[in-house]
This record gives sequence, structure tokens and C-alpha cells, in this order.
Amino acid sequence: MPAPDGSIAVDEETDLTLLTQHLVKTNSLSQRMTGILFQLDGRLSRLDKSIAPLGIRQMTRQQANIDAVLEALAPGSSIPPLSPAISVTAPLRPPVERGGSTNTVNSERILAIPSASALTTSPARPSPSLPSTSPQSPPVSVMDRTRAVPRTDIVPRWQESTTPPAAVRDDPLATGNERAVIARGPDIMSLKEYFGALKAVIGDLEPMYQGLQEGRGGTREQKVAELSALLEDGFSRLVELLISRVKETMPRPFDPEHLIASAPQPVTTYYSGLSSVKALSTGLVALVEPAQPTPRATEIFTPMLGRAINALGDIRGDWLRRSLAPLAHQVEEAPATWNGLDGDKVRLAVRLWDAYLVACDAEVEVARTMLPGAAGERLVDVTIPHGAALLSSTMGSVISSFKRNLSDSTLILLNIYDGLSSLAPRYDAGIARILSEDVPEVRTALRSQLAAMRALALRSFPERLADIRAPPRSPPSSTQIDDTTHVTLTYLEQLPVFGSLAETLLRSTGHGERAWLMGGAAPSGATNAQEEGGIVNLYAADVLGTLIGALEGRAKGMRKPVGAAYLLNNLSHIRNTTSSFNADIIGPAAEDMLNKHFREAKNSYLSEWALLVQLLSHTAEKRFNVGSADKQSTKEAAASFFDRLAELEMVCRQHPLSRQDPELRERMGNEVADFVRQGYTGFWTKAHSKGYDKYLRQTPDELSRRVQNVFR
Repeated sequence: MPAPDGSIAVDEETDLTLLTQHLVKTNSLSQRMTGILFQLDGRLSRLDKSIAPLGIRQMTRQQANIDAVLEALAPGSSIPPLSPAISVTAPLRPPVERGGSTNTVNSERILAIPSASALTTSPARPSPSLPSTSPQSPPVSVMDRTRAVPRTDIVPRWQESTTPPAAVRDDPLATGNERAVIARGPDIMSLKEYFGALKAVIGDLEPMYQGLQEGRGGTREQKVAELSALLEDGFSRLVELLISRVKETMPRPFDPEHLIASAPQPVTTYYSGLSSVKALSTGLVALVEPAQPTPRATEIFTPMLGRAINALGDIRGDWLRRSLAPLAHQVEEAPATWNGLDGDKVRLAVRLWDAYLVACDAEVEVARTMLPGAAGERLVDVTIPHGAALLSSTMGSVISSFKRNLSDSTLILLNIYDGLSSLAPRYDAGIARILSEDVPEVRTALRSQLAAMRALALRSFPERLADIRAPPRSPPSSTQIDDTTHVTLTYLEQLPVFGSLAETLLRSTGHGERAWLMGGAAPSGATNAQEEGGIVNLYAADVLGTLIGALEGRAKGMRKPVGAAYLLNNLSHIRNTTSSFNADIIGPAAEDMLNKHFREAKNSYLSEWALLVQLLSHTAEKRFNVGSADKQSTKEAAASFFDRLAELEMVCRQHPLSRQDPELRERMGNEVADFVRQGYTGFWTKAHSKGYDKYLRQTPDELSRRVQNVFR
């Protein structure tokens, strides 16, 4: 009833509205939580940077004291001389050249200084280059804070500058901050810091790489290798995080029917998790395709981004395939029997390709948002073929089922071919717009299926004639309408529905107008398409001619009265059905052929009753020259007539004319009754006049009613 359907629709709309409101609230809450977590992560990062130097403060002070001693020992130093108790035997080192390894130089300096115990136990003697000013002073360690040379760069923690020392700034690997951030791994809540660390390493790598390319070696080769490995590890972790996030945020498979009805829809509705991966994915693309060229980093990142695109394309392509799979299964499972134009199988097949096109447009928007530029185009090229493979496999199964029973599936085949042919221009334009030429299997997916269906449709026309001529598995045992007659008339009635498609296919079956005959003789009297009213009408005439010939052949194998009734029933059904066709597919030659064969079938049926009437003209001879020959003839003729009439009654009742054709039964009953009555009336009058009434079982009126009852 309409009322419940309306209430259900209102309830569904209300549920959708409530779900939409909850989704908006959830997204708002998620954004607020994201902001709070970003702030917390920033605070934790600053706290980490503040705590990390505390563990190395003591080492920094020791390094500062050692540097002070070395500066004091340097020639021409203006620093006050050290105590004479300190004996320095190590040779003086030249200053470190810029570009050398600071860590290595510092190590050499430390090794050149005696240990603290050696300094305190060595005998006091004046230094040859630095005269002692206090020979009475006790030995004191150079590490003693009271004896350390004051340094202007050693300040309290709260006064420390954030700028690292010059030696640290000279070596990108000495900072440790970027390495620590990258080694820690990316976090979806602190991507900005991670990308900043990668960019800082890239900024240090590219000048070294350029110098190495220009032939300036030294330690650059080792540093370039170390920084390259660091970038590769950091980028690979970002890729793993992106793939993991995409898998986690993939929604449930979409409903193809709902997707078509709601198209076009916002990209965030199609893929609700896009906002949570956009910052990560666009950041990856920005590293590979920066505003300023970074040759070495691009060389490292490009193949890794390519593998990431393939993985993302497989994830999204598999989701696309799983979304379309239920509808594809329905296409395969729908019965391949004709139940009217645009039946279930046809409608589902067209909807499948239509949903795929809509999904392709949505996937393009997702790819453009997730991976801008050429990376997004490559993602589309990887994603879209997954759905095309499913559709090609589905249509391959459908076409295979058509091949197994082409005669019964021809109309559905033509219907699907017609529907997908109408969709083909939009498919070609849409796929050409979104896909590159590197994926021809998707561009030609629909056209290849149409080509296979077209070849099958062309084959169906001559096979239709062959199937009609083929003998049935079991010969007909009754006078009912043959199944071949029903199937053929349904085919002829629906063939004009496809209009220009059927005409185009019939004209392309080969050379000449009657290529479907495969060189055989014409089964009908139609001469050409122009006189018959078109190529479709000419083909229909040959189909009817083949059908009539097959019916006559089957009727010959039956008993004569049964075969005559079988043929008359089928021909009458053909005439009645073709006259009610909506389309004028029966041309003049085909109509004349039908009328001619119907008259012949009727005469054949009446001939059985004519033989019955001929029995009344039987002439007998006198036996032993006793009695009347006329009386004997009347007796024998009447006996033979009524015996044969009883047989015909039984046969006609067992194998009657079609009860679905009351007009035929009434007309044939009247004709047979009149014919038998006329023949019997003369016989009855003659016998009655001679007093042979005892041999006459019925009067002409009674006999007429008896015969008519056979056809009622």
C-alpha cells in the first residue's frame, strides 16, 4: 500500500538527516581534538629540546676547559702563562681548517694532552717557552674550575643562546636534533616538525652533493652517503605511515545505486578520511617536487613515491572493486531469459558501467586532493584499472552464457548491446579525460566487450534459421502449438524494437541482402528488401518461411489427421499473432506465404472428412445371386461410415484443434459439419426412400450436431 511506503521513506530520510548532523558534530570534535593534540605535541617537542642538553653540560664544560688550555699553549697567545707545575710535552697543532672534521681534530687534541694524574705528578720545572711566575705553587689539575681560563661563551643556562657553536654549525651531522626527530619516526600529530627536519637535512645535503659533483671530494662523499641514508629512512617511514593511515581510514564499500543517484557529491563525502591524510600525502609530494630543485633528494624520493603510489592505488582500487562486486554478481546471476525490454539483466549491466564511470570521476578528485600534480595522475592510472578488470570479467561471463544458448539469449544480447552502445561515447570521453594513454586496457574495456557482443549478434541471425530447421529432441506428440513457434514469434515481435541497430547488423552480416542464408536457397517468396519493406522485413519473411517448412516436416511424421491438426493449429497461431504485431514487420510476400500455407493445411484437414464421406458411395455386389445389391451396398456403406466417424471423433477429441483459438474451432466445425451433412443427406434420402432405415443410425440433422460437438 502507498501509505506504508511513504512512511518508510520519511523514516529513512529522517535517519539520514540525524546521521548527517551526528557526522558534522563528530568532525567538529575531531578537529578540536586534533588542534589540542598538535599543541601538546609542540610543547613536548620544546620540552625535549630543553631537557636534552642537560645530560651533556658537564662534557661541554670539560671541552671548554680543554679548548682554553690549547689556546693558552698556542704561540703568541695573550693568555697568562700556566703554572710551572704543568708540563706540556705534546706538540702544538695547527688551527683546524674550515671544512675538516671537527670531531677528529678535537680527538687529536685530547690525545695530545697528558692525563690529569700525569699533570699533577710531573716535577716542577720552568717551561722553555712559558716562564713560571709562581714556582712555589702546588700542582693543580688543569681541569680545576678555579684554574680554568675564563671563557666568555660559558654562560648560565638561562642566558645560553640557542645558536650552536661554530664548530657544530659547520657539521650538519653534529647537531643531532634533525637526526633525533627523524630517528623517532613520524607522528600524524607532529608532521610539521618531521617535515621540517627532513627539509633541514635536504638543505645540508644538496650543497655537499653539488660540491661532490663538481669534483670537490674530501669527506663530502661519506657525508652525502650518510645524509642520503637518513633521508631515505625518514621518507620510507612517512610512506609507511601514509599507507597505514589510508588503510585505516578507508570507508565501507559504497552502494552503486546510491552513488549514481547522489552524483556528483563532495570528495570528502566519497572518502571521509581524506582530510586526515591530506597533510601527510601533500607533504610527501612537496618533498619530491619542491619549489627549488633538489637533485639528490628528488633522486632518492622519486622511486619511493612511485612505490607508494602503487600501494595506494592497489588499496583504493581494491576498495573500488569490492564496492562494485555485489552489483557485478547480480549481473551474472540475473536470468538470461527474455522478459521484456530493459529487463533485470540489461538494467543491471548498464547500471554497473554507469556506476563505474561515476566512481572514476570521484577517484580523480580524491587523487588530485591527496597527491597534487603528476603524482595524482599516476595514482588514477593505478586505481582505475582494478574496477575495469572486474567489469571485463563480469561481461566475459555474461557473453559466455549467451554463447551457450544463443537462440534463447539473442534478444537480451541485442538489448545489452544497444544499452552499452548508448553509454560508450560518454565512457570514451570520460576515460580519455582522466586516464593517460599508458592504460589502454581501460580505454578499450567497453569497446572490446561491445565488439564481442556485436560478433555474437551477427552470428545469431544465421543460427536462428539453423535452430528452427533443427529437428526437436523428441517429435511432437500432440497438436499443441510448438515451442519453436512461440520462440520464433516472440523473436520477430521484439526484433523491430531495436530499429536501426537490427537493420545495421543485418546489413553487415556479409555481402548481399541475404547473407544470413549462408548461400542456401531462399525459404520464402520475398525477392528483395525494397519490395518487402526493409531489410528487417526481408529477414522476417525468411524466418517465417523456415518455420513453416520445419512445421510441415514435423507434421509429415505424424498420423495424417493428427499432423493436419498440428499444422493447422500452428499456422493459425502464426497468422493471428503476426496480425497483432505493433510493428509492421510482415511484408506482403510473407503475408501471402502465410495465407497460402494456411489454406493448404485446412484442405489437408478437411481431406480426412472427405474420405469419410466417400465411404457412403460404396457399392456392393449380390452374394450368391440372392437379395438386392443395393441393399447390401447401403448396409456396408452405412456401417463403414459410422465406424470411421467414431474413429475420427476419438482422434479429434484426443488431438483437438487449439482451444486457445475458438474462432478456428468454430469455423472448422461449421465447415466440416456442412461438408459431412451434404454428403450424408443424399445417402440418407436414397436409403430412406427404399426402406433401409434400419441401416441409418442418425438423421442428417443429428449427424450435423454430432460433428459440431467434436469441435466444441
